[in-house]
Amino acid sequence: MKSYYFFFSVAVLLLFTQCNSSEKSEKKLDSTPTVISKVDSISQNTMESIKDSVLTNADFDDNLPINRYLKIELIDKATYLSQKSTIVNFFQPDTLTFIKKNNVLEIKCENKIRKYVDVNIGDKVSTEIEEYYYIGRIDSLNKYVIRGSYWENSDYKLVDKTTGEAQKFIGYPYVSPDKKYIISMYPNVHGSSYGDLEFYEISNKMSKLILTQRFSKWLPTYEEKMIFWSEDGYLYIPVNHSHSYLTLSGSDNYQYIRIKIK
Repeated sequence: MKSYYFFFSVAVLLLFTQCNSSEKSEKKLDSTPTVISKVDSISQNTMESIKDSVLTNADFDDNLPINRYLKIELIDKATYLSQKSTIVNFFQPDTLTFIKKNNVLEIKCENKIRKYVDVNIGDKVSTEIEEYYYIGRIDSLNKYVIRGSYWENSDYKLVDKTTGEAQKFIGYPYVSPDKKYIISMYPNVHGSSYGDLEFYEISNKMSKLILTQRFSKWLPTYEEKMIFWSEDGYLYIPVNHSHSYLTLSGSDNYQYIRIKIK
């Protein structure tokens, strides 16, 4: 009789253990996070707009003020790639002439020392962040090139090697092959997405702002090295439709334009 109770107790214990293990397993499965793909997280309306986010010639309005000075046209990828062997670039990379010390970058020009001081570097809370880099020079303009990085923004500065005077640009300053003009662009994605463009004329190695233009339909790539002047006198630019710039069809699906100064 004692033997019977012993085996009965063991059987109950094993059954309880198995049920408890099964319950824990089920709880573990239930607590596993559900993986939602980026596609699932995009609203249906956004997906519909992406389907229509293809630039056409009609998106380049001839009535914009900038078109008095520039001709902007849509091109195919093959045309863009065919010009990469004829790039004209006056920028000379150089990060060793001026070394930042204790978050202070000193640009020693002939008549002046210009200082750029980093602010709140490493602060993960503050939105008042400034960080500066000396990245090189453009000898044909007698300028040093400084890149500024801020909270959700950036810019470039050309510092005159002689006077130390600085001029700010919204994006990298692309000097035309004849050294007479500068075009600077910036993909603005804060709020509505649009592209900003600045057009400058160069005289005596100094640049004068002629016009700024905002484009509602397209934005230039943020990959500055992908934008270039060619020997044929055109500036070649990968772009995205403003509706698709921040979506899955954004930077991986460029279209291409080129700009010529009239």
